[in-house]
Amino acid sequence: MINSKKLVRVKKGAQFTRKSLMALSHHEIGVHMVTTINATLQPLYMPRLGAPLNTLTQEGLAVLSEYLSGNITLGRLKELALRVLAVDMLVKGHDFIEVFEFLMDDGNLDQNAAYYLTSRVFRGGGFTKDHLYLRGFRLILKHYHEGKPLDNLLIGKMSLKYLPVLDEMVQRRFLLPPKYKTRTFQQNSEENPIIRYLIEGLK
Repeated sequence: MINSKKLVRVKKGAQFTRKSLMALSHHEIGVHMVTTINATLQPLYMPRLGAPLNTLTQEGLAVLSEYLSGNITLGRLKELALRVLAVDMLVKGHDFIEVFEFLMDDGNLDQNAAYYLTSRVFRGGGFTKDHLYLRGFRLILKHYHEGKPLDNLLIGKMSLKYLPVLDEMVQRRFLLPPKYKTRTFQQNSEENPIIRYLIEGLK
């Protein structure tokens, strides 16, 4: 997604199942685009710049939207988990070939999928953002299941850590409530018991 242009770019020739396309739209548009646009409507510039740790919250919200829309799959959960393991190997000093072979042997990925995931983790000399997705999802899901509102996290690139401050700033009208909201946070489809069971086991 290109925030400055409010544009989601898809690689030419890419193919999607209906479920994966819906998951992509809920992730990129339902959260990332929504928070980008809401940020531009705020009287302060801070929501556009982003709070500390906002990536953890942003990706957690985005994966939650995939889940609550009923479009997250076992394959997607496996991919997110393997990203964590690949990043862990990277920071522990394993090289490209070692990670690639691990993903094929232990991760049971084919060569193309293993190469793509390894390249993703090693790009730019090491890209560790991918370990945040599941951790952020677990934190946001816990907040959601406790019945706490998520709306003010949609004001911009915000962080769950600072939600009490955000709530106060909205109450005192330094910030505006989000104009656009993620639909799945109000009406969800947590209907797959297998997916729910696996997610409940996240540590």
